[in-house]
This record gives sequence, structure tokens and C-alpha cells, in this order.
Amino acid sequence: MRLLSDWSYLSLITDLYSHKIVGACLHPDLSVRGTLTALHQALQARAQPPRALIHHSDRGLQYAAREYMGLLESHGVTLSMTQNGDPTKIPWPSG
Repeated sequence: MRLLSDWSYLSLITDLYSHKIVGACLHPDLSVRGTLTALHQALQARAQPPRALIHHSDRGLQYAAREYMGLLESHGVTLSMTQNGDPTKIPWPSG
């Protein structure tokens, strides 16, 4: 997204069931910092008691970063990543 003369990157965490955005961050670069901020928001917005979560994304470096994956793991969130880079293709088991 271009804002005036600089680029910015929008990280969104969307709840698949409700389609609500539960975490968001507009950041000046594509580092893990923006995605971590959005993930922290999403984790804080979780309903109590927490239910099992699956985090699905493409294979972007920011989603594969040690800090990001560690935060997911520390909250008991299962990680799911696409095989071909298209996050709309969710590899749900059949049956």
C-alpha cells in the first residue's frame, strides 16, 4: 500500500468463522514486527475460555520467523501453511 511518498504494509489476522479482523498493524516495512503486533492484538482479543486455534498463512518469511512461530506455540496455536503460497487454499483434511 503506498501512502503519499512511502510504502507501508498491512498485516491482518482474520477469524475464518466470523470473517472479523481480530488483529491489524500498518507497518513501514515487511519485517516480522508488523505481523507480531497484529498477532498480539488477535491473541488478546480471544474469547475466554480460549478455544483451540489454527493459524493459517502463506509461506512469507515474517510468518516463518522464529519469534512469530514461538508466540503461536506459546499460546497453543496450531500452525498451518500453504504448500503453494496461496493462503486461500486451506489444506483441511477430508472426511
